[in-house]
Amino acid sequence: MAAPTCSLSRSTNSTKPVWIQANSPNNLLYLSLARRVGIKTASPAVDLHVFSGNSPALRLEQDGSSGFSSQTWDVAGNETNFFIRDVTNASKLPFRIVPSAPSNSLFIAADGDVGLGTATPDGSFQVENGSGTTDDFIVTSAGFVGISTNAPTKALHILSDDATGNVLVEETSSSFGVQLELKKNGTLCMQFNDSSIADNIWNIGLDTSSNFIWTHFGNTGIQAFITPTGSMTIEGTLTQNSDRNKKTNIVRVNNDDILNKVARLDISEWAYKTDPSVIHIGPMAQDFRALFETGINDTSIATIDTLGVALASIKAINSRLVEKERQVDELEARIAELSRLVEEMRYQAH
Repeated sequence: MAAPTCSLSRSTNSTKPVWIQANSPNNLLYLSLARRVGIKTASPAVDLHVFSGNSPALRLEQDGSSGFSSQTWDVAGNETNFFIRDVTNASKLPFRIVPSAPSNSLFIAADGDVGLGTATPDGSFQVENGSGTTDDFIVTSAGFVGISTNAPTKALHILSDDATGNVLVEETSSSFGVQLELKKNGTLCMQFNDSSIADNIWNIGLDTSSNFIWTHFGNTGIQAFITPTGSMTIEGTLTQNSDRNKKTNIVRVNNDDILNKVARLDISEWAYKTDPSVIHIGPMAQDFRALFETGINDTSIATIDTLGVALASIKAINSRLVEKERQVDELEARIAELSRLVEEMRYQAH
């Protein structure tokens, strides 16, 4: 350090609070008539003006002499960014602003609301991308979160007006599973996750074969799954609603007519194109609908309709069997009577 050439001292205690070293440059400290202070400049434009050819900075250093831990911060700026540097901790830059950042990139309103890209945040936190409400992320005073809407009506409200979808939950590491939990009063009621996660509640997700699965911890195996080709398998019983109170336009069918139509219905052995190795037996949906006029279209068959057709046919066959049994009983009675008459005639002939 060069020896100082002059200093300002106090005669009462001989302290020298101000030192000026030899060969100090011009305008190292400049006090203007406009009551401004310039550092390395003779024309300070604001109250304190620091001038430098490379990254003008202000250092705030706590040296530990008062019993507190040492800590040093730098506040500086250059052509790359304005930044705050944590000198003590590996010179990390926790806060940075690049040149030409738009106005209101960060805005704190008088009521404490925070806006990113907006000077009029409508909630406690709002993000606007410059193109209006369609780019909003907002947390309202009611605790509602809105994405692409500044007027959320639910705890999480996502608005989408295109085909890109609304939600993506992605885990980029193969070491962890993707998981979304739904809880009520702190109790887990549903999970969406991969098959590697088990819990004491229903899990819904994908297994390693990309099947969409339902599993329940405590029961062995998968309770239900849908394959990528559309086949569905369940572990237990399939139950369809057939409550009389939920039905309308109830008309009794003609069982014989149903049976006659079944007799005309072609039954084939076939396989789905998406799963050609699995063989099925049944009618074609087009033929079934043409004969029975049931279902929502002519490319699918509801199992409850095939069951109804089968039961009606069974009833028709049963009625015919009952009639045949009556006719057989009648014929047997007539044969018995004829046998009795024949025996009687033989007896009289002797």
